[in-house]
Amino acid sequence: MKTGRLLCSTTLGLAALVAPARAADSAVPRQTVIRVQRSGQFPGVATPQSNRMRTSSVSAPAATYSAELPQISRVAGQAFYRTAVDITNNTSTSGVVANVQYSYTCTGAGACAAGFFSRTNPIQIPLQSIDSFHSDDMVSYLNDQGVLAPGAVDGSFGTLLVTFSNLPSATGWEGSVTARNYNRLVESNPSAGTVGYAYRGSLFFESAHQTVVGTIRDTTPAALAGGTQGSQRTNLGVRNTDIDGALYPSTDRHVSVDVTFYDVTAGSATNGQKVGTTLSFDNLVPGEVRQFSNVFSVAQIPQNVSEAIAFVDVRNPTSSSPTIEGYINVGDNTTNDFSFYEMPCGDTGGTCGQ
Repeated sequence: MKTGRLLCSTTLGLAALVAPARAADSAVPRQTVIRVQRSGQFPGVATPQSNRMRTSSVSAPAATYSAELPQISRVAGQAFYRTAVDITNNTSTSGVVANVQYSYTCTGAGACAAGFFSRTNPIQIPLQSIDSFHSDDMVSYLNDQGVLAPGAVDGSFGTLLVTFSNLPSATGWEGSVTARNYNRLVESNPSAGTVGYAYRGSLFFESAHQTVVGTIRDTTPAALAGGTQGSQRTNLGVRNTDIDGALYPSTDRHVSVDVTFYDVTAGSATNGQKVGTTLSFDNLVPGEVRQFSNVFSVAQIPQNVSEAIAFVDVRNPTSSSPTIEGYINVGDNTTNDFSFYEMPCGDTGGTCGQ
C-alpha cells in the first residue's frame, strides 16, 4: 500500500484508452458476496485451465498467448445491457484456436442468485487464416453452448479470457479481442439504434502486482453552476487477473485491494491531498471483476472535488501476489453516455506484467 503520496495538478499525464460509451453501472453490486459453486453441480461450472500467461517469454512453439475482456454483461439496469465480442486471427496461418472462458457473478435470483460466482468450461472457437468470430451477445452465445449455470443468461457480469493457440508467433498482434457494451434505445426495436462503448482485450503484460492508477471525474455540483461538460459521474472496477492454473477456489490466489483518492481539482484547497474514504474489494477470486458505481458518492468525496487520482493497491503485496487490472467509466448523468478508460499499471521497481 502507498503511504505519504504527494500529488499536485501537474500529475495528470496518465495513459487512458477512450471509446464512446454507456455503462452497465446501476446493475452491478458494489460488494459481491462470493458463493463458489464447485464443478459438477451445474453444466459448465469448472475449475480454471492453465490460461493466462504472465510473462512475454514464450517457449517453443511460440504460438500461444491470452487476452482478457474486463466487462462482459447481460444484465438489466437502467436499460438491458449486452456485450458484443470479436475474436480475430490477424495472420495467414490456418488452424488457430481461441479458447474462451467466462468468469462471472450472477445478478439474478434462483439457482443463479445475486452473488453466485462461477467460471465456465472453456469452449474452442476455430479460426482460419485472416478470420474473425463475432457475436452480438456473447453471454447469450455461451448460454447456447450449454456452459452457463441456469439463470446466468438473465443476469451476469464478468470477464472473458481468450487464449489463442497455434499462432505462428506470440508478439501480441497476431490474435486480437475487442468488445462493445451497449443497450438498445428501444429494447423492443433493435432498428431504433443502440448506444455503447468499446474496448480491447488486455494482454498479459498489462497486469499489476501492486498498483493500478487512473483519473476520475464527478462534475455534478459544478454542472449546477454551469459547468462546460455538464453533469458527470464515475464508476470504477477491479479484477483479479491471476488465473494461470490457480488451484481454484483455493484462497491463496484471492486478492484484496484498497482504493484511495487524491484531489487534483484545479484551484482546490485540498489539491494534492487524500480525500474521501478508502474503499475496499475483499477476496477477489481469480477471474472475478467487481465495480463501485458512482464512486465519488460511495467514497464520500467532498463536493468541491471534481477530479481525483484513484490508486488501487493490493493489500500487503508480496512477490507472488495475484495480479490485478482496473478500469474507469466516466458517464454523463443526463444522456447516460459513457467512456471507458483502462487503469495503467503503477507498480514501482519495473514489476508491471512480470
